[in-house]
Amino acid sequence: MQNKSKIRNFIYFPLFLGLASLAAADCPGPTDLTRGLRLTYSGGATEDFRPHTTVGIIQSVYREDDGGTSRALLAQGLYCWS
Repeated sequence: MQNKSKIRNFIYFPLFLGLASLAAADCPGPTDLTRGLRLTYSGGATEDFRPHTTVGIIQSVYREDDGGTSRALLAQGLYCWS
């Protein structure tokens, strides 16, 4: 009984790794950030991420459909609102 479990794991594990790598291929990475990234939320709001002029800082601009905008500077997980 335990051998069947090991065989099943042996078969499914590479399949799982293959599917996980396909999903990761669609995720943006650090090189994509140089061009800028835009997230579009289900309600129509957008958020743009771009490198700031200060090294290591990312600028985020969030725009609501009604025209409201908020800006944030993101630094290593610390958020500096401007």
